[in-house]
Amino acid sequence: MQKRSILSLCLLSVLLVLGGYAVIEAQPAPSSTAVKSGRWSDAATWADKKVPAANAAVTIDRNVEVVLDVTPPALRSLTINGDLRFADNKDLELSTEWIMLHGELEIGTEAKPHTHKATITLTDNVKGEDFGGLGGGDRSDRGIMLMGGTLNLHGDRTNTWTKLAQTAA
Repeated sequence: MQKRSILSLCLLSVLLVLGGYAVIEAQPAPSSTAVKSGRWSDAATWADKKVPAANAAVTIDRNVEVVLDVTPPALRSLTINGDLRFADNKDLELSTEWIMLHGELEIGTEAKPHTHKATITLTDNVKGEDFGGLGGGDRSDRGIMLMGGTLNLHGDRTNTWTKLAQTAA
């Protein structure tokens, strides 16, 4: 009888731990929305008055221009309905699963090329993610998707190149 009680207690403990893990996994990523034009590092730019945290799903609203003036923690996603411009006073990095671009992403212009290092890293931390039918399953779920938006990338280098992590299919 005592062995059965101990076994039942052990099984109950395992189920509670696994159930708690499933609840943690099911929680959505934190979200941050830029509702006011300004610097990324300024809490006043964001709806909740907090700069986006690691793993946040970030949205920049229409008619809002955000200047990326810091290297933020790795994001879950970035949806740009307004404008995101990289500041050109230091090297900056942006790391995210994907970028959905309805507005404008600008790293320099033809008239004023970007002079510092700007790095965008598309991670693959959320395997098989499906966003709007554009990814998931065994297909890649990383990318910069232009959906009526504008991607302006102008640097001061005469020899430009892109480094792939592996050979493209």
